[in-house]
Amino acid sequence: MLKRTLVAALLMMVAAVPHAANPKPAPDPSIGSYFWFVALNQRCEAADPARDAALARFRTHFLVNGRKIAASLPAASATGFLNALNDMEKNGPPKESMDHVNAILSQVNPAETRQLCLRAAVDIDDRIGIENKLAQAQAQSQSGVWRGEDGKPVAETESMKSQNDFAGSMLLTTDEDWQEKWNTPPESKPHYNKAEVVPYGKKVFTMIFFSNPLRDTDGVVNVKCGLKISDPSGKVSFDQQDMVCYNGKLAGSPYHLYLGAPVVAFSGDPGDPSGTWSVNVTLRDENRHITLPLRSTFELK
Repeated sequence: MLKRTLVAALLMMVAAVPHAANPKPAPDPSIGSYFWFVALNQRCEAADPARDAALARFRTHFLVNGRKIAASLPAASATGFLNALNDMEKNGPPKESMDHVNAILSQVNPAETRQLCLRAAVDIDDRIGIENKLAQAQAQSQSGVWRGEDGKPVAETESMKSQNDFAGSMLLTTDEDWQEKWNTPPESKPHYNKAEVVPYGKKVFTMIFFSNPLRDTDGVVNVKCGLKISDPSGKVSFDQQDMVCYNGKLAGSPYHLYLGAPVVAFSGDPGDPSGTWSVNVTLRDENRHITLPLRSTFELK
Protein backbone atom coordinates (compact mmCIF):
# COMPACT_ATOMS: atom_id res chain seq x y z
CA MET A 1 0.00 0.00 0.00
CA LEU A 2 1.34 3.43 -0.92
CA LYS A 3 2.71 5.16 2.16
CA ARG A 4 1.66 8.77 2.65
CA THR A 5 2.91 11.57 4.89
CA LEU A 6 1.52 15.08 5.28
CA VAL A 7 4.25 17.66 5.49
CA ALA A 8 3.57 21.22 6.67
CA ALA A 9 4.89 23.67 4.08
CA LEU A 10 5.98 27.17 4.95
CA LEU A 11 4.66 29.88 2.66
CA MET A 12 7.50 31.92 1.20
CA MET A 13 7.75 34.45 -1.61
CA VAL A 14 10.22 33.69 -4.37
CA ALA A 15 10.24 37.24 -5.64
CA ALA A 16 11.27 40.37 -3.76
CA VAL A 17 10.79 44.08 -4.12
CA PRO A 18 14.21 45.66 -4.75
CA HIS A 19 15.34 48.50 -2.54
CA ALA A 20 17.08 51.48 -4.15
CA ALA A 21 20.21 52.84 -2.56
CA ASN A 22 20.37 56.61 -2.00
CA PRO A 23 17.14 57.33 -3.88
CA LYS A 24 16.78 60.75 -5.51
CA PRO A 25 13.70 62.89 -4.81
CA ALA A 26 11.02 62.10 -7.38
CA PRO A 27 9.55 64.92 -9.46
CA ASP A 28 6.09 66.12 -8.50
CA PRO A 29 3.67 63.55 -10.05
CA SER A 30 1.22 66.35 -10.85
CA ILE A 31 3.54 67.63 -13.59
CA GLY A 32 2.23 66.28 -16.89
CA SER A 33 -1.01 65.00 -15.36
CA TYR A 34 -4.47 65.72 -16.74
CA PHE A 35 -4.97 68.40 -14.09
CA TRP A 36 -1.64 69.96 -15.08
CA PHE A 37 -2.70 70.38 -18.69
CA VAL A 38 -6.14 71.71 -17.71
CA ALA A 39 -4.47 74.42 -15.59
CA LEU A 40 -1.92 75.14 -18.33
CA ASN A 41 -4.67 75.52 -20.92
CA GLN A 42 -6.33 78.15 -18.74
CA ARG A 43 -3.09 80.14 -18.76
CA CYS A 44 -2.56 80.01 -22.52
CA GLU A 45 -3.21 83.39 -24.15
CA ALA A 46 -3.99 82.16 -27.66
CA ALA A 47 -6.69 79.63 -28.53
CA ASP A 48 -5.52 76.41 -30.14
CA PRO A 49 -8.04 73.88 -31.54
CA ALA A 50 -5.34 71.18 -31.64
CA ARG A 51 -4.61 71.71 -27.93
CA ASP A 52 -8.32 71.64 -27.09
CA ALA A 53 -8.79 68.40 -29.03
CA ALA A 54 -5.79 66.78 -27.34
CA LEU A 55 -7.07 67.85 -23.93
CA ALA A 56 -10.47 66.30 -24.72
CA ARG A 57 -8.69 63.02 -25.61
CA PHE A 58 -6.76 63.19 -22.33
CA ARG A 59 -10.00 63.70 -20.39
CA THR A 60 -11.54 60.59 -21.96
CA HIS A 61 -8.32 58.65 -21.34
CA PHE A 62 -8.26 59.80 -17.70
CA LEU A 63 -11.87 58.76 -17.04
CA VAL A 64 -11.56 55.37 -18.76
CA ASN A 65 -8.37 54.53 -16.85
CA GLY A 66 -9.94 55.71 -13.61
CA ARG A 67 -12.84 53.31 -14.01
CA LYS A 68 -10.44 50.46 -14.79
CA ILE A 69 -8.61 51.21 -11.55
CA ALA A 70 -11.91 51.30 -9.63
CA ALA A 71 -12.85 47.88 -11.02
CA SER A 72 -9.67 46.39 -9.50
CA LEU A 73 -10.30 47.83 -6.02
CA PRO A 74 -12.20 46.24 -3.14
CA ALA A 75 -15.85 47.29 -3.15
CA ALA A 76 -15.50 49.59 -0.14
CA SER A 77 -12.65 51.55 -1.74
CA ALA A 78 -14.10 51.46 -5.26
CA THR A 79 -17.28 53.28 -4.21
CA GLY A 80 -15.46 56.38 -2.96
CA PHE A 81 -13.09 56.35 -5.91
CA LEU A 82 -15.94 56.20 -8.43
CA ASN A 83 -17.87 58.94 -6.63
CA ALA A 84 -14.86 61.25 -6.90
CA LEU A 85 -14.40 60.33 -10.57
CA ASN A 86 -18.06 60.95 -11.40
CA ASP A 87 -17.95 64.29 -9.61
CA MET A 88 -14.89 65.28 -11.65
CA GLU A 89 -16.62 64.25 -14.88
CA LYS A 90 -19.61 66.41 -14.00
CA ASN A 91 -17.98 69.42 -12.32
CA GLY A 92 -14.40 69.39 -13.55
CA PRO A 93 -11.14 68.77 -11.67
CA PRO A 94 -11.30 69.17 -7.87
CA LYS A 95 -10.25 72.54 -6.48
CA GLU A 96 -7.48 71.03 -4.31
CA SER A 97 -5.78 69.45 -7.33
CA MET A 98 -6.11 72.61 -9.41
CA ASP A 99 -4.72 74.77 -6.60
CA HIS A 100 -1.72 72.45 -6.39
CA VAL A 101 -0.82 72.52 -10.08
CA ASN A 102 -1.51 76.26 -10.32
CA ALA A 103 0.98 76.80 -7.50
CA ILE A 104 3.59 74.96 -9.60
CA LEU A 105 2.73 76.81 -12.82
CA SER A 106 2.86 80.17 -11.04
CA GLN A 107 6.61 79.66 -10.72
CA VAL A 108 7.03 79.35 -14.51
CA ASN A 109 7.92 82.60 -16.25
CA PRO A 110 5.63 83.91 -19.06
CA ALA A 111 8.05 83.01 -21.87
CA GLU A 112 8.29 79.39 -20.72
CA THR A 113 4.51 79.26 -20.28
CA ARG A 114 4.03 80.34 -23.91
CA GLN A 115 6.41 77.58 -25.05
CA LEU A 116 4.50 75.03 -22.99
CA CYS A 117 1.25 76.20 -24.59
CA LEU A 118 2.69 75.96 -28.11
CA ARG A 119 3.73 72.33 -27.69
CA ALA A 120 0.90 71.28 -25.36
CA ALA A 121 -1.01 69.28 -28.00
CA VAL A 122 2.08 67.15 -28.80
CA ASP A 123 2.99 66.80 -25.11
CA ILE A 124 -0.52 65.63 -24.24
CA ASP A 125 -0.55 62.95 -26.93
CA ASP A 126 2.94 61.86 -25.87
CA ARG A 127 1.72 61.56 -22.28
CA ILE A 128 -1.29 59.47 -23.32
CA GLY A 129 0.98 57.20 -25.36
CA ILE A 130 3.40 56.72 -22.48
CA GLU A 131 0.60 55.91 -20.03
CA ASN A 132 -0.89 53.39 -22.46
CA LYS A 133 2.47 51.63 -22.86
CA LEU A 134 3.03 51.59 -19.11
CA ALA A 135 -0.44 50.14 -18.54
CA GLN A 136 0.20 47.47 -21.16
CA ALA A 137 3.57 46.55 -19.64
CA GLN A 138 2.06 46.41 -16.16
CA ALA A 139 -0.80 44.22 -17.34
CA GLN A 140 1.70 41.80 -18.90
CA SER A 141 3.95 41.66 -15.84
CA GLN A 142 1.08 41.52 -13.36
CA SER A 143 -1.04 38.81 -14.84
CA GLY A 144 -1.55 35.25 -13.78
CA VAL A 145 -0.35 33.98 -17.16
CA TRP A 146 2.81 31.89 -16.83
CA ARG A 147 5.83 33.58 -18.40
CA GLY A 148 9.40 32.59 -19.14
CA GLU A 149 12.55 34.42 -18.03
CA ASP A 150 12.22 36.65 -21.11
CA GLY A 151 8.78 37.82 -19.91
CA LYS A 152 6.93 36.15 -22.79
CA PRO A 153 3.98 33.82 -22.15
CA VAL A 154 4.84 30.13 -22.17
CA ALA A 155 2.60 27.31 -23.31
CA GLU A 156 0.50 25.81 -20.56
CA THR A 157 0.78 22.14 -19.67
CA GLU A 158 -1.20 19.60 -17.65
CA SER A 159 0.76 20.65 -14.57
CA MET A 160 0.83 24.42 -15.18
CA LYS A 161 -2.32 26.40 -15.97
CA SER A 162 -3.98 29.77 -15.54
CA GLN A 163 -7.47 31.23 -15.84
CA ASN A 164 -8.70 34.79 -15.37
CA ASP A 165 -5.31 35.85 -13.99
CA PHE A 166 -5.19 33.08 -11.36
CA ALA A 167 -2.23 30.77 -11.98
CA GLY A 168 -1.31 27.42 -10.51
CA SER A 169 1.22 24.67 -11.03
CA MET A 170 2.39 21.46 -9.40
CA LEU A 171 5.70 19.62 -9.19
CA LEU A 172 6.52 16.06 -8.22
CA THR A 173 10.04 15.91 -6.81
CA THR A 174 12.18 13.32 -5.05
CA ASP A 175 14.26 16.00 -3.31
CA GLU A 176 14.26 15.34 0.44
CA ASP A 177 15.60 18.88 0.91
CA TRP A 178 12.73 20.56 -0.98
CA GLN A 179 11.96 22.81 1.99
CA GLU A 180 15.56 23.96 2.38
CA LYS A 181 15.68 24.77 -1.33
CA TRP A 182 12.46 26.77 -1.10
CA ASN A 183 13.59 28.71 1.97
CA THR A 184 16.43 30.42 0.14
CA PRO A 185 16.96 34.13 -0.66
CA PRO A 186 14.40 35.48 -3.17
CA GLU A 187 17.06 36.25 -5.77
CA SER A 188 18.11 32.59 -5.94
CA LYS A 189 16.40 30.10 -8.25
CA PRO A 190 15.99 26.73 -6.54
CA HIS A 191 16.36 23.70 -8.80
CA TYR A 192 14.21 20.66 -8.08
CA ASN A 193 14.74 17.19 -9.48
CA LYS A 194 11.51 16.11 -11.12
CA ALA A 195 10.20 12.71 -10.14
CA GLU A 196 10.24 10.63 -13.33
CA VAL A 197 11.38 7.05 -12.68
CA VAL A 198 11.09 6.39 -8.95
CA PRO A 199 12.31 3.23 -7.17
CA TYR A 200 10.23 1.54 -4.48
CA GLY A 201 10.68 3.15 -1.07
CA LYS A 202 11.81 6.50 -2.54
CA LYS A 203 9.68 9.43 -1.37
CA VAL A 204 7.89 11.63 -3.88
CA PHE A 205 6.84 15.09 -2.72
CA THR A 206 3.90 16.96 -4.28
CA MET A 207 4.51 20.73 -4.31
CA ILE A 208 1.61 23.01 -5.25
CA PHE A 209 2.27 26.59 -6.34
CA PHE A 210 -0.12 29.47 -7.00
CA SER A 211 -0.02 33.13 -7.96
CA ASN A 212 -2.43 36.08 -7.97
CA PRO A 213 -5.34 34.78 -5.89
CA LEU A 214 -8.19 37.26 -5.62
CA ARG A 215 -8.38 39.22 -2.37
CA ASP A 216 -11.76 39.91 -0.78
CA THR A 217 -12.82 43.30 0.61
CA ASP A 218 -10.75 42.62 3.73
CA GLY A 219 -7.64 41.70 1.72
CA VAL A 220 -7.97 37.98 2.55
CA VAL A 221 -7.29 35.25 -0.02
CA ASN A 222 -8.79 31.76 0.19
CA VAL A 223 -7.16 29.01 -1.85
CA LYS A 224 -8.21 25.36 -1.50
CA CYS A 225 -6.63 22.29 -3.01
CA GLY A 226 -7.45 18.65 -3.50
CA LEU A 227 -5.12 15.71 -4.18
CA LYS A 228 -5.83 12.32 -5.75
CA ILE A 229 -3.22 9.63 -6.43
CA SER A 230 -4.06 6.73 -8.75
CA ASP A 231 -2.13 3.58 -9.64
CA PRO A 232 -1.52 2.40 -13.24
CA SER A 233 -4.89 0.62 -13.34
CA GLY A 234 -6.74 3.78 -12.33
CA LYS A 235 -7.43 2.57 -8.78
CA VAL A 236 -7.38 5.50 -6.35
CA SER A 237 -4.80 5.07 -3.61
CA PHE A 238 -5.26 8.46 -1.96
CA ASP A 239 -7.99 11.08 -2.29
CA GLN A 240 -8.33 14.14 -0.10
CA GLN A 241 -10.20 17.24 -1.24
CA ASP A 242 -10.98 20.68 0.12
CA MET A 243 -7.65 21.08 1.92
CA VAL A 244 -6.58 24.58 2.93
CA CYS A 245 -3.84 25.65 0.56
CA TYR A 246 -3.74 29.23 1.85
CA ASN A 247 -6.15 31.35 3.86
CA GLY A 248 -5.33 34.84 5.10
CA LYS A 249 -3.60 38.00 3.95
CA LEU A 250 -0.55 37.74 1.70
CA ALA A 251 2.67 39.19 3.08
CA GLY A 252 3.73 40.47 -0.35
CA SER A 253 2.43 41.10 -3.83
CA PRO A 254 -0.23 38.62 -5.01
CA TYR A 255 1.80 38.28 -8.22
CA HIS A 256 4.63 36.55 -6.39
CA LEU A 257 4.78 32.77 -6.51
CA TYR A 258 3.56 31.04 -3.34
CA LEU A 259 3.94 27.47 -2.13
CA GLY A 260 0.74 25.95 -0.84
CA ALA A 261 0.37 23.83 2.27
CA PRO A 262 0.33 20.98 2.96
CA VAL A 263 2.95 19.16 0.90
CA VAL A 264 2.12 15.46 0.54
CA ALA A 265 4.94 12.91 0.51
CA PHE A 266 4.38 9.30 -0.54
CA SER A 267 6.41 6.24 -1.48
CA GLY A 268 5.68 2.89 -3.12
CA ASP A 269 5.59 -0.35 -1.16
CA PRO A 270 6.90 -3.62 -2.69
CA GLY A 271 3.31 -4.80 -3.24
CA ASP A 272 2.28 -1.73 -5.20
CA PRO A 273 1.98 -2.17 -8.99
CA SER A 274 4.79 -0.81 -11.12
CA GLY A 275 4.06 1.53 -13.98
CA THR A 276 2.70 5.02 -14.44
CA TRP A 277 1.12 6.56 -11.35
CA SER A 278 -0.88 9.76 -11.79
CA VAL A 279 -1.28 12.62 -9.34
CA ASN A 280 -4.23 14.99 -9.83
CA VAL A 281 -4.46 18.33 -8.05
CA THR A 282 -7.49 20.61 -7.97
CA LEU A 283 -6.44 24.16 -7.11
CA ARG A 284 -9.35 26.49 -6.38
CA ASP A 285 -9.45 30.24 -5.85
CA GLU A 286 -12.57 30.45 -3.67
CA ASN A 287 -12.94 34.22 -4.09
CA ARG A 288 -12.84 33.94 -7.90
CA HIS A 289 -14.81 30.67 -8.01
CA ILE A 290 -12.19 29.28 -10.39
CA THR A 291 -10.70 25.77 -10.26
CA LEU A 292 -7.51 24.74 -12.04
CA PRO A 293 -7.20 20.97 -12.66
CA LEU A 294 -3.53 19.97 -12.62
CA ARG A 295 -1.95 16.60 -13.35
CA SER A 296 1.47 14.98 -13.32
CA THR A 297 2.81 11.43 -13.46
CA PHE A 298 5.79 9.33 -12.41
CA GLU A 299 6.96 5.79 -13.08
CA LEU A 300 7.17 3.46 -10.10
CA LYS A 301 9.81 0.85 -10.89
